[in-house]
Amino acid sequence: MYCRGFFCLSCSDWVAASARGTFVDVGTLAAPLRLWVEEEGHGDPILLIHGVGGSTYSWQKLVRALARTHHVISVDLKGFGRSDKPFDRAYGLLDQVRLLKRLINRRGLHDLTLVGHSFGGGVVLALTLALNATEPGAVRQLVLIDSVAYRQSFPLFVRLVQTPLLGEASIYGSPPELVAYKGLLAAYHDPRKISFDTFRAYALPLDELGGRHALLQTARSIIPPNLSTLIARYPTIHQPTLLI
Repeated sequence: MYCRGFFCLSCSDWVAASARGTFVDVGTLAAPLRLWVEEEGHGDPILLIHGVGGSTYSWQKLVRALARTHHVISVDLKGFGRSDKPFDRAYGLLDQVRLLKRLINRRGLHDLTLVGHSFGGGVVLALTLALNATEPGAVRQLVLIDSVAYRQSFPLFVRLVQTPLLGEASIYGSPPELVAYKGLLAAYHDPRKISFDTFRAYALPLDELGGRHALLQTARSIIPPNLSTLIARYPTIHQPTLLI
C-alpha cells in the first residue's frame, strides 16, 4: 500500500486485476515491447481499442455482456494500462497500428469486429486500411465510438497537454491522481459519476515508470502527419460500420 495524502492505492488490487490477462510480445529484437491483453467469452471475435488515457478498464462495464455471445479481446495500447511504456516518441496513431497488426497476426485473429473509442477509433480506421491491404479477411465490421477521423478541435485538457512547456508542467508538475481527475472531468458529463474505483484505475498507470511520458507523447501525436492520405482512403473501407 502506498498513499499520497487523501489517495491510497493497493498494489494487491493491481496484481489481482492482472491475473485476468496476459502479456503478448509484439516488439522486435531491436525494440522489445509487450501489450497487455484480456480475453473473455467464446464466439466471433471482438477487439476493443481504448482512447487516450484509457485502458482495458475502460470497457469493464461492456465486456461481460458482449462475452455472452462473443470472444471479447481488449488490449492496453502501448504506454497505457499494464502495457510497456518505453521512453521513446513512437506513440502516434500509426505506431499503435503497427503493434496491433502484429498482435492480430501473432494470435491468428480473423473475421474481427473492431471497436474503437476516440483515439482508438482513429486507430481502428487506420488498422482496417492496413489489414485490408494485406489480409482482406481479418476485419469483418467496425464500431466507432466518438471516433477521431478528420481534423478537429480538442478539449481544453488535451490542448493544454499538446502545448510545449505547459504540457510538461501539467503532466509532470501534478500528482498522477490530479492528472487522472482532470482527464475524467473532461470526459464525464456528470462528474458525480466518477467513482473511486474509476479514479484509481486511471491514476495507477500514470504512476508507473514512463506512464506520464506516454500520455504526453500520445496526446501530441493524435493527428498523424499523413492524415489527408488516410482520409482519402476511408471510402475504400467497405466493411459494415456502426457510428456512435
